[in-house]
Amino acid sequence: MGVIYGKVVELRSLPPLSGRLARILLDGFEKATPLSVAVFRYEPGQKGPSHGHEGSTKTRITIRGEGVVEVGSESYKVPAVSVLHIPRGTIHRPSNLSKEDWIFIAVFVPQ
Repeated sequence: MGVIYGKVVELRSLPPLSGRLARILLDGFEKATPLSVAVFRYEPGQKGPSHGHEGSTKTRITIRGEGVVEVGSESYKVPAVSVLHIPRGTIHRPSNLSKEDWIFIAVFVPQ
């Protein structure tokens, strides 16, 4: 069941995507556009799976809360009003280790 924000519905992802909540604003696969944009919300304590995006780079813009993204053996703290760029194919794992929702915009650009 989704929550409606204007005309965009927030939906919970199915496993293995850890039940995160997302609003797809622009789907490059469906609309034949050169990029995809989504707003993700990770609840407190929620961790995503390790994954990579073979066909695109990803830029994550945190708009509220704080998350941690593991990239290889490094961990990057991504507080509000910060940007993290993840190159194409780079394995990463997002986590919300804080006590509030972590909300970020993800922009996927095909490469």
